[in-house]
Amino acid sequence: MSIRLLRHDDALETIWDDLVYTEARLSADAHAKDLAKPVAALIARVDKISLEQRAKWRAETIAQAQVDKCDDDLDDRVAAFSNDLSHAEGGKKNTDRYKFYFGSSATDVIRLGLKSELDKIGDWATKLKNEKAAALKAHAKAFAALVTDGKAALAERTAAQTARASHRIETIHGLVDDINASRISIAGELDKRAAKLGLPHDYSSRFFRHSTHAPKPQQQPAQPPPPAAQPS
Repeated sequence: MSIRLLRHDDALETIWDDLVYTEARLSADAHAKDLAKPVAALIARVDKISLEQRAKWRAETIAQAQVDKCDDDLDDRVAAFSNDLSHAEGGKKNTDRYKFYFGSSATDVIRLGLKSELDKIGDWATKLKNEKAAALKAHAKAFAALVTDGKAALAERTAAQTARASHRIETIHGLVDDINASRISIAGELDKRAAKLGLPHDYSSRFFRHSTHAPKPQQQPAQPPPPAAQPS
């Protein structure tokens, strides 16, 4: 009898639960308990890979936190520079000098995500070195450092996202394939025993969950959007 196969995008919690169910059913049946050992080995493998996956999630969350910090720091600096520039322009924000940096308004710049904001202010450090007012020129060094830190944070987030995605493709997909192969093999053996012992026709299917069920909550989606779609 055919059985439901697990999917590559199934959560590890769901996969683990299916395996635990099958191991328990096999262990409790006198005609099938010898088949539980390979399932137990697969459960141990899922446990190990789950820890690896959680480490990938942790790295990605830490990287995102750093991106958010850089974004906030840059926003604060832009707001401070806007105030100093406006003060230098006699309180006005519609002068050519003010528009030279902001185009429209500081609010529009601050609302940008980190990558877009870095693109907007990327050359401000160089421009500010030519300013005569000390209060404005003083922002140059800070903007240069913020650009360096921001780019590093974005690169680290991309690396963490890539590592997490690669782990699923290179490790979890292979795990699922091995589990499905094992399930098919066990089901085939159970069918043989059922025929030999005169057991019910649906005997082999009783050892596997018949349908998917809601996975336990995860800290990260199984397949999040690519880096370009991420906020900030």
